[in-house]
Amino acid sequence: MDKVTCPNCGTERDRPQPQCGVCRGAQLIASAADLGDDRLTGFLRQVLHGVDATWVFPDIPTKKQAGQRKAHAAHLPDSEPILALYDGTVFGGAKEGHVVTARRICWNNLLEPPGHVEWLHVDPQRVATQDSQLHLGHSRIDTMISEPIELAKWQYVIRSLATSAQSDAAIAGNYREAPSAAAQADAGHVVPSDGSMTAYAQRYLSGLSDTWVHPAIPEDKLANARASFGTLMLGHEIVIALYDGTVFGSSKRGFAVTSRGIYWKNFASDPASLRWADIDAGAVAVERDTLVLGSSRVETLLRQDSVALTAWEKFLQKLARSSRIYGPIDGRRSDGGE
Repeated sequence: MDKVTCPNCGTERDRPQPQCGVCRGAQLIASAADLGDDRLTGFLRQVLHGVDATWVFPDIPTKKQAGQRKAHAAHLPDSEPILALYDGTVFGGAKEGHVVTARRICWNNLLEPPGHVEWLHVDPQRVATQDSQLHLGHSRIDTMISEPIELAKWQYVIRSLATSAQSDAAIAGNYREAPSAAAQADAGHVVPSDGSMTAYAQRYLSGLSDTWVHPAIPEDKLANARASFGTLMLGHEIVIALYDGTVFGSSKRGFAVTSRGIYWKNFASDPASLRWADIDAGAVAVERDTLVLGSSRVETLLRQDSVALTAWEKFLQKLARSSRIYGPIDGRRSDGGE
């Protein structure tokens, strides 16, 4: 068994214990995989006890829950209980902050679109803290927590739930899921589909600048993007990921990804598209603020964000490579035939 760590003082032990022998603090638990339905809330209450502006079920104020549910309506089902909530506002309105459920973490930073990611798509090794922020790979969660030990408790909770999900273990109510579609696609074991592409996009694109992933793409952005692409994009295609390349957030320029291909609209240019089978993964690259797809160029406003550009580059390379190996992702020939 992996060593377990006390979230209070950092002491490591070879196995779970009722109480830390050094600080007499929270119970040492290897991960949330050890917990049943009732004990998950107990685990959260135990680890997060005393953390500033943090509430755990069933003591979360109704108004705070309502504020967070409104912000995350696009991706947080009403049937999914909020188990822990951090209020990131000065006056307690909970319009900013983050919430935890058995399946995901959702956050809402000031003046940014809401974000979320399922535990299955969180890499526990990439959960870190910096100043008062929590980092989940590319994603950043802002807080006003000034005490490092309190922020470390949130880090411990996120790592535990992510580790549990990555191990295909029960988080709450014996919730289980097959090995992550993103992980399978990443390993080259499946032909990417709408579902596996969404999982892969959620894992690698969530939290990137001006980037939205299905099903959390705002309807107005989606409608404007579809209108910009004209007849190139078929009506039944599901937009898996969308990059907004406008200054004021209209999404009338930018690019979108579906299982069929990539569509883009550059400044003062006609819309264009490429099927995945027509893209050479080796010719996908970044030049300053532009994504290069062979002879095609997709403009962005990401010159100062190398992390986002690199993530998009790798994502597009993967989809192009998978199509070359398995054939057209959507099951059609690149000439549009069946």
